[in-house]
Amino acid sequence: MNSALPTTLYSPERRRRKGKDNGEPRPDGYRYSIDTQDTKKFGCPFFLTKPHLFPQCGSFRLSRPCDVKTHLGRCHLLRDVRLDPNRTPIPGDKTKNKEKMEEPGTCTEERDIKLYHAPCRMEFFGSDADWNLEQHTRYCNLQTGADDTGMLLPLEFKMIGDQPKIAKANDFAKWYAIWEVCFPVTQAAIPRTKPASPYIEIPRTRLEHENIFHWALDVPQLSVEYQSLIFDRIMSRFYPSDVQTNAHVQEPGMLQQQEARLDVYGSSTSYPYFPLQSTQIVEEPSYMTHAPSVPLDELQPMQQPAALNPFGQFPTDDNANVYQYGFYH
Repeated sequence: MNSALPTTLYSPERRRRKGKDNGEPRPDGYRYSIDTQDTKKFGCPFFLTKPHLFPQCGSFRLSRPCDVKTHLGRCHLLRDVRLDPNRTPIPGDKTKNKEKMEEPGTCTEERDIKLYHAPCRMEFFGSDADWNLEQHTRYCNLQTGADDTGMLLPLEFKMIGDQPKIAKANDFAKWYAIWEVCFPVTQAAIPRTKPASPYIEIPRTRLEHENIFHWALDVPQLSVEYQSLIFDRIMSRFYPSDVQTNAHVQEPGMLQQQEARLDVYGSSTSYPYFPLQSTQIVEEPSYMTHAPSVPLDELQPMQQPAALNPFGQFPTDDNANVYQYGFYH
């Protein structure tokens, strides 16, 4: 009985992929970077411009402009992929990966078929993609661009590598050149404002947010009461779910945060601490929650112009008078 395992699982070629090209193991070190200075990563141009429309791209951390282009090709490129009946699926077949992203591709299964309508950039998938595209083309007159849909046509994607200024510029300028391809001025009725930075923001912890807010509010012109009021309002907007949390659950965490602040800032009395008040929301006064500023016995009937009454004069009965309250003064 042959107990040898398949070569596809334990071949030298497969082991070599885990290390460098020469087959050596990866170098020793931390799997995740602990260098706090190495935090600048490029973001997706669509996410940095319209984060509310492309939240999925917020998790990508792109180290180089070429990584930005690769991301656009994988997530923001329209591409026709049709079924090739002459192509049989072979394990380890790399034909699909060798195809250029901006050129039509082929697939071996109907579920991988995808087509698109170039004018409106709508996509169709599966075995009915051809029929759905044909029906859609008959009635669709919509013209959209990458600025509206977040999807690039193959010719637009090809422009990223063809622009001379992208090849010769530094990484900072290359990212903005890519952004100009994604958001061309000719397509938008109102030109989009370029992001202030091509780098994606690294999220901070709540403790870091509190320390920043406390540091900003620690000025002699503001009393401790005003600092507490402003701090509570800011934190209630950033962490509104805390209001629904029980106090006995909040207290241990808040005390730990206060101890952490003491370790950082020491026992300085000029630094305000609000251990259990940051989760309180200051209720804004609602309209018409107070009595009229004028006593009821001094209220005068509101004079309505006769032109607004299509049925003649207003009734003179005292019960029919419309009174003018304080907020009409």
